[in-house]
Amino acid sequence: MKLKSWWLDSVTHFGGALEEPVDGVADVVVIGPGFTGLPAALALGKRGASVTVLEASTVGSGVSGRNTGHCNTGAAQDYAAVRSIQGV
Repeated sequence: MKLKSWWLDSVTHFGGALEEPVDGVADVVVIGPGFTGLPAALALGKRGASVTVLEASTVGSGVSGRNTGHCNTGAAQDYAAVRSIQGV
């Protein structure tokens, strides 16, 4: 039985993580870069905040990486409309 999701198995893993204690000061510390934490960290960083992201394992390997893709708020109901609004 496979216990790792296909999308975690099929991506190049981030190799720039530090394994020693982080020194210094940050405006924001994000614990867990999943569906919520990573976009928040990116948005805050783009607005000039000093952001530190902490992850115990692999980015996206927690609940965000194991939820079988059921992360929507009804977007599946009208994919064409969401696509045109988001510009993708």
